[in-house]
Amino acid sequence: MSRILVVGSRGYLGPHVVKLLQEASHDVIEVDAGFWGQSIPAGVYKGHHVHPSWVREKQVDAIVYLGAIAHDPEGLVPEEAHYRHTRDEPIQLAWTLEEIPFVFASSLSVFDKGAAIYPHCKRCAEARLFQLPNTSILRFGTLYGPGVTPEYYRPHLLLNRMVYTALKSGKVEVFNPSARRPVLSVIDAAWHIAAETCVMLGGGPGRKASNHYMACATILEYGQRVCAVTGAELVVSDKPSPDTRDYGWGTYDLDYLDLIPLLNWTREHLDEIDLTRKQVIS
Repeated sequence: MSRILVVGSRGYLGPHVVKLLQEASHDVIEVDAGFWGQSIPAGVYKGHHVHPSWVREKQVDAIVYLGAIAHDPEGLVPEEAHYRHTRDEPIQLAWTLEEIPFVFASSLSVFDKGAAIYPHCKRCAEARLFQLPNTSILRFGTLYGPGVTPEYYRPHLLLNRMVYTALKSGKVEVFNPSARRPVLSVIDAAWHIAAETCVMLGGGPGRKASNHYMACATILEYGQRVCAVTGAELVVSDKPSPDTRDYGWGTYDLDYLDLIPLLNWTREHLDEIDLTRKQVIS
């Protein structure tokens, strides 16, 4: 049995990763900053900065870093928080504790080179981490599926705005309809993280970056499938939009039924979502 530190254990991915690691008979130490206002259960360390000396005291065998702040399209997160959690902390931990296997994961898709603060901080972290032989970087696209509750909800992680808009307004507006988007179930993403951690604990290769997702054929196709589930009206727009990136990398089939877990939760909690969107960060 190994002792594994999971930073960001109470976020969107964290509880699933912790559960998988515990089921594999590992001892998991959880740390979460409660950045989005979620409650921190007993037994979970609440810390806004994880210091290398504290990690050494805990005698951990591996670190899973899920503390990178998620993409913030509405600009709600202070720049300082992005620098601290997404760039500086993982770099400090991995370089100071380079003998400990380090798995860095977040949901920013593939090779986004945008000027926004989150992609900038994440690319800086990846560039430094990739120099270390004992580190793996896992990238995921848009995550969807079970596991979001009002307690852990983060407003921009209703992880497809298209679904939210369809339920709220009865309309899906598709920009750049020929562009393709990467998506992955949150359960599958957690499995990749736990599996990579176990491989590295067994002496498997580190120092790599990998992308895990399946791509819808096009945004238009995704919009059509959302409309098929929600009964919303599909509108193809030619208005300017920042969301025009085409990730390409294959055209795998996405069964629209895969949207249902997220859809059902969204339907049940629209009121809480609206409230949380207004209160998340003052």
